Amino acid sequence: MSKPTARYPAGLRRLHWLTAVLMLLVYVFIEQRGLFDRGTPARALMMQSHFWTGLLILALLAWRIVLRRRGALPPITPALPAWQAWPARLLHVALYAFMLAMPVLGLATAWADDKTLLLPFTQIALPSLIAPDEALAHRLEDLHGSLGEAGYWLIGLHVLAALYHHLVRRDDTLRPHALTARESPPSMQRPALRLSRPVAGIALLALVLALAFLGSRGIWDPDEGRYTNVALNMLDSGDWLNPRRSHEVGHWTKPPLTYWAIAASVAAFGETPFAARLPAALSYLLCVLLAWRVARRLAPGAQAHAAAMYATMLLPFGAAQLITTDYLLAAWSTLAMAAFVEARFGDARRPAAWIALMWLALGLAFLTKGPPGLLPLLPIVAFDLAMPQRRRHRLLDWGGLLLFVLVALPWYVAVIRGNPGLLQYFLGDEVVGRIASNEFNRHGEWYGWLAIYAPTLLIGTLPWTAALLRWARALPARARRWWRDADARSADRAELLLALWLLLPLLVFCLSRSRLPLYVLPLFSPLALLAALQYAREGRALPRWPWFAAWAALLLALKLASAAWPTHKNAADWAREIRARAQGPVSEVIFVEDMARYGLHLHLGRGVQIEKIALDPEPQARFNPDWDESVASELAEHEPDTLWITKQAEWPRVRARIEALGYAVTPLGAPYQGRVLFRIAPVTPAPAPRAPPPS
Repeated sequence: MSKPTARYPAGLRRLHWLTAVLMLLVYVFIEQRGLFDRGTPARALMMQSHFWTGLLILALLAWRIVLRRRGALPPITPALPAWQAWPARLLHVALYAFMLAMPVLGLATAWADDKTLLLPFTQIALPSLIAPDEALAHRLEDLHGSLGEAGYWLIGLHVLAALYHHLVRRDDTLRPHALTARESPPSMQRPALRLSRPVAGIALLALVLALAFLGSRGIWDPDEGRYTNVALNMLDSGDWLNPRRSHEVGHWTKPPLTYWAIAASVAAFGETPFAARLPAALSYLLCVLLAWRVARRLAPGAQAHAAAMYATMLLPFGAAQLITTDYLLAAWSTLAMAAFVEARFGDARRPAAWIALMWLALGLAFLTKGPPGLLPLLPIVAFDLAMPQRRRHRLLDWGGLLLFVLVALPWYVAVIRGNPGLLQYFLGDEVVGRIASNEFNRHGEWYGWLAIYAPTLLIGTLPWTAALLRWARALPARARRWWRDADARSADRAELLLALWLLLPLLVFCLSRSRLPLYVLPLFSPLALLAALQYAREGRALPRWPWFAAWAALLLALKLASAAWPTHKNAADWAREIRARAQGPVSEVIFVEDMARYGLHLHLGRGVQIEKIALDPEPQARFNPDWDESVASELAEHEPDTLWITKQAEWPRVRARIEALGYAVTPLGAPYQGRVLFRIAPVTPAPAPRAPPPS
């Protein structure tokens, strides 16, 4: 047996990096195909490039395996412990299996779909080894797509493992892959990262929790589908000013910043659940970073505690996997508070710049969710009033206020001018209706605040709930001292600000009669900081890395379980069922007397319209009506390639009405999830009998 070498052979090193580049290209080709319309030469070129790049990876893989078998491989120094070595081997085996399976599945899919495969730049066709079979082609295509999504995480885990070796263990794992030889003398070799400064470890942990398996679950209706649909309608129409749930009906429940973020992400990274959820995941990562930054000012020495606690709390982790407005709101609110902290606790030379950043963040929050974006002003103003020597720089800075106006208000002015009556709708329904009434059925009962927010705060802060309960137990005594003694407020001003940041917005959420768990997501930043402060006060250290690894594994297992959980809300399952039954193109999906599955817009492809219509004409609100239109008015549009869906219980009534309007109805197979899928076609009148010829 040959002796292990310090580096891989030159051929293997080149193959490694060439394969990495080709893997990047194969994903770029398939994800960016959505930039081009179906049937265009540019889209066909992207698909061909994706296909042949995959086959090239397969050929290089075979060559790579041969080269690896010819000689011994360099060991990792220092050696991995057993609990890390086995997962590392499994990850490598999975990555090689993935690089083998994906091109083979792509080739088999093309053969089953009876496609002619010409070698690039030639007219030579590859012989087909599989008989044409449309059903088999669909199954193989679905499997190929699912494995492609899993590939993101295999590759991501591989990259994160490399960063772990380089930044945390600081071993020589990457040196054997270097294209150029560069030895480091022992005096220059870096020691392993100490847990007392676990910057890289927490960053790695947060990245894995945010991005791993982010696209493994289909879009869930109604919330994820609704936000994604509005964003895709912006991309389809080019109208980024007016949010629309269909080409006929606007969607005015939220300002546009969340839709803009989703649309930009989908345009950049492709029409996938990963791209649609990426803004929420990035907001989570920003909050982790800001927790570190704020703790540096308010709890020096507890920065790692604050960032790690926020990253691993149950609700922030879970919310990072959902498409809502709440995480962007949480990110901007936390940024506003972080800027205020810098202005009051940081460098005294530039408070005006930090106050301006605070107003900018408040403007972005207002453009994300309207008035709730201004809730950070409550603790900010209360804190300044509570301090005996306050205001190194005044809050009502004209530059900051002008920045807020320029960021927050132009969109509101434009849409209110273009839609008469919209201001009254915003103020009456979306502000007063949500705060003072139970119009939207959001737990408006007198006890609703306790039923919703108590379990959200207790369970959502796991595994750090106990530390927060210990802090809460001591809070009444501290509050009495703060109330009576200005010097005590000044001495404890960091904790006072955190308490105000948590309690004043929470009081507003409890008083409002519209209550949902994610409404309190912006409060998890002060909760993480308070838990870190409590740990620092008690002299507690963070748990060791194996504990964090085990907790992260549990969280990721929950994420995978949600992806595998069967539910009628999963738009990806609906899209597969529609494709299997439609037997042709689908440009519009219409739900009759049923909840619209807006997530189908992403899974069926851009340009597909989703509508919900009523069986009979009904009086409708001007803004955000219950139904887009009636069956009769929809039929009058004569739109082609339309697929209809209704509840099984409504099917006899819906069928009779459509047939009475002169259309034939054809069910598409057995009911699915209690719904009937069907197509319609106008009934061709029988030709009139010819008159007999004259005798």
